[in-house]
Amino acid sequence: MAIKDLAWWRKYRPKTINNMVLLPRIKKIVEKGIKKDLLFYGHAGTGKSALIEILLKDKNYIKINASKENGIDTLRDKITDFCETMPSPFIKTDDKMKYVYLEEFDRTTANFQDGFKAFIEEYNDKVRFIISMNDISNVIDPVKSRFNPIICFNPSNDDEKNYLMSGYYKYLLSISKHAKLEITDDVIKKIISTNFPDLRSCVGELQLMDITGTQDTSTAGGNYKDVFDFIMNGENDFSDNFYFVMDNWVNQPKDLIDILGRPLFHYLLVNHKDIIDKSGYELLALNKQYNAEFEITTDPPLHVFSLICEIKKILNQ
Repeated sequence: MAIKDLAWWRKYRPKTINNMVLLPRIKKIVEKGIKKDLLFYGHAGTGKSALIEILLKDKNYIKINASKENGIDTLRDKITDFCETMPSPFIKTDDKMKYVYLEEFDRTTANFQDGFKAFIEEYNDKVRFIISMNDISNVIDPVKSRFNPIICFNPSNDDEKNYLMSGYYKYLLSISKHAKLEITDDVIKKIISTNFPDLRSCVGELQLMDITGTQDTSTAGGNYKDVFDFIMNGENDFSDNFYFVMDNWVNQPKDLIDILGRPLFHYLLVNHKDIIDKSGYELLALNKQYNAEFEITTDPPLHVFSLICEIKKILNQ
């Protein structure tokens, strides 16, 4: 894939800690590297993965998607083997530590977490564990107690919120200049207020504006008017839904499923609050289900087509 075709959130991902929009209390903990086991949690798009990627650069580490690999075999075989084997001769580093990074840890089972907690102490002299997640409430207390401090990426007060929003503005402005995207201050600020604290979604909206050549934010959710108009047309016709996806989104099913998430919810909150009051939790559960299943589906466009049918079924109740 050519660099110009990359998703902007990855294309413009910071390469150093100093280039990140990072709360000072977090930067203070990590600016000298990984000195202890780390637990990161917070809203999607707030920089957890980007920071870990920077911290682990040139390290001897293993990365595990804990939402997919969360069986006892992963602990017994994959993690144990990595911790016990000699470092790879192909990794040139003076750091004698090994690192185990488990992302989406909040999607693991209680049994997995119960088994995992022993690994933290068993390999404490030679391995650092890093776990990241959105929802820390899904993590058992014995695991949380083994990480100190626990690092939250969500702003905890107005000062932190304002700090992040100011940083987001400078970051988006820098991207727009680099991409030669002519955009007004008001539009950048609207993007931030609509998506905050999800910086990744902010960058996604910038890229969508570049693709579509428009800065219309009147829908209170970015450039998704055609999608919203179709969702709200009052009909749940099988063939119409099918061809809407196949004719317009067959090569970008994940983009469409993202639009049917937060942008759609924001649009409904602003324009159809009665629907949110009546069916908001049902729509939220549906969105969570289809997002979780997206990576394992064998036919992504058909998966999103099914989601549209389910959404329209709820809207037509």
